[in-house]
Amino acid sequence: MLCNIATMLCFLCKTILSQTQRHIIITTISLTSLQRFSLQNSWISLKYMSTTSNLQPFAVSYLINTLGFSPEKAASVSKYINFQTREKPDLIIEFFKKQGFSQTQMLSLIKSNPRLLLCDPQKTFLPKIEFLKSKGVLCSDLPKIIASSPRFLTSNLQKHIIPSFDFFMSLLKSEDKFIKALKRFSAILVHKSNVVRNIEVLIEVGVPKCNIVKLLERQPRGLTMKHERFQETVAEVNEMGFNALTGQFVMAVAVITCIGKSTWTRKADLYKGWGWSDDEILAAFGRFPILMALSEDKIEKTMDFFVNQMVIESSTIARYPALLSYSFHKRIVPRASVFQVLLSKGLVKQFAFRKIFYLSEEVFLEKFILCHGSEADELLKPYQAKMNVEQKKFMFGCCGCVPGAALWRYPGTPPNLRVLVNVLADLELWGIGVDLERCIQAHKWLVKRLKILEKEASKLAGMTFSLYMPADIAKVLYEHLKLPISDGCTKGKQHLSTDKHSLEALRHKHPIVPVIKEHRTLAKLLNCTLDSVGSKERDQTKRMVYVILYGMGAKSLAEQLDCTSDEAVEEIKNFRSSFPGVASWLQEAVATCRNRGYVETLKGRKRFLSKIKFGSESRAQRQAVNSICQE
Repeated sequence: MLCNIATMLCFLCKTILSQTQRHIIITTISLTSLQRFSLQNSWISLKYMSTTSNLQPFAVSYLINTLGFSPEKAASVSKYINFQTREKPDLIIEFFKKQGFSQTQMLSLIKSNPRLLLCDPQKTFLPKIEFLKSKGVLCSDLPKIIASSPRFLTSNLQKHIIPSFDFFMSLLKSEDKFIKALKRFSAILVHKSNVVRNIEVLIEVGVPKCNIVKLLERQPRGLTMKHERFQETVAEVNEMGFNALTGQFVMAVAVITCIGKSTWTRKADLYKGWGWSDDEILAAFGRFPILMALSEDKIEKTMDFFVNQMVIESSTIARYPALLSYSFHKRIVPRASVFQVLLSKGLVKQFAFRKIFYLSEEVFLEKFILCHGSEADELLKPYQAKMNVEQKKFMFGCCGCVPGAALWRYPGTPPNLRVLVNVLADLELWGIGVDLERCIQAHKWLVKRLKILEKEASKLAGMTFSLYMPADIAKVLYEHLKLPISDGCTKGKQHLSTDKHSLEALRHKHPIVPVIKEHRTLAKLLNCTLDSVGSKERDQTKRMVYVILYGMGAKSLAEQLDCTSDEAVEEIKNFRSSFPGVASWLQEAVATCRNRGYVETLKGRKRFLSKIKFGSESRAQRQAVNSICQE
């Protein structure tokens, strides 16, 4: 028995203690010592062992203190790595930080493969990262892609990664599509063998190549499944009656590969709880396979809302299952509030509820809110009230706004403002909303103010005339009021000039002149020429933007703005602080051009700049940025 105890204690020592500590303890609790002392006294050695185990091996301490591992996880991971100094793991951590990895992403990588801490980052990691960059992967996307597939960093570049890339490119025919697929499931690059065999299964059952490509681009995870399981899934979808020639077939395959049988059963039971039969569930899945990929909370909450609050038959939802997929807070609840108001006023029929959820945001606003003229405000209030905070910030700004494209369709809005629709739509995609109520208030104020100025001008002139007609203004100023004609006032085809320079020369000659100038400015603002910013300020701003975009520096900016170098440095600093995304975009644009050898404009035109990799690099960098900005 003493022999068994000695063996057990020796094993514990080997597991917990370092080499030096282990030697001491094993000597302490040798078989001879155990024979000399009673069993009770021998536990003194166990106590001593427990105390000395607090002196952790270096690798364990490093994992805990540097990477934030829990003690249990650090002890577990340390079985696979052994380092006595921090030199090599520090190099790895520093490398990942320079590549933009967050602490969470680094932790995830090392937990998945602790041996990464023993690699040479320049030889093992960098070539693979540079390969991805050369194929158009943005620096900002790299950490997420790699952290999602730790095996990528240890896979052989020449034997595995490049052949995998070539294979996927032969299918997708586009680097952009490949990058999208990679961002959705980065492990496709290290699971090529499964993907190849699974694609063969789809081809055998008659799935068109175009649908296989769509599956690879949009739901790549399913294609990486183990081959035998994938075969079973395809056979199951076939038995459900899906047509292999349709897109629904591959979508059904993607959904079933992502959820297990137990998950399917749980979700089917949820739908049955709302009165659906097995046949209705299968029919709904046939119409909209994503139905079974929705979370259980989403299913329960949305069904409850439609059935109990909107009083829609559960069987009706089964016939239109796509309704369940829409955002509960951003679409379903806000639009339902509008539908209830329209229904109460007799403006819609009950069966129209489907359309109100299917339409895009812009079409919904136009067809169900803005088209009702004076009642639009009343309809907007419940809609805005139901929008959650996140959606309001994106679609409605901080003050409660609607998309610009819808704003210009609002009753009473001048048609000439609609030229800004595309600009406003682009702004809104970046989270900049348009405040509908304030725009309408501003419009009304401008109209009222212009009328006041027109009456005041007529009173000052002693006659009625149009402030919108330069010929009338010239007649009043030079003929009726007999104001002096300045040297710079050139004669037009039919009358003397009344441009801003001529009016500025007459500014102190008669009180009507400031009235005319204000009216002209506000009239332009109402018609969206936005001349309220002075020409000097506008010109300086343009010069500063050009200098910063094209990397000319403080000296060039000082010359452009006619200011000191210190003032130019401060202007650049303020600009970069206000718009931090500009610097990262510039770096990304140049890096992409350097990797590809060309820059692609917003309209898809390519400009090849091979010199960016050679002698004239700085000039080529400016050309790369200029090609995008001047498109």
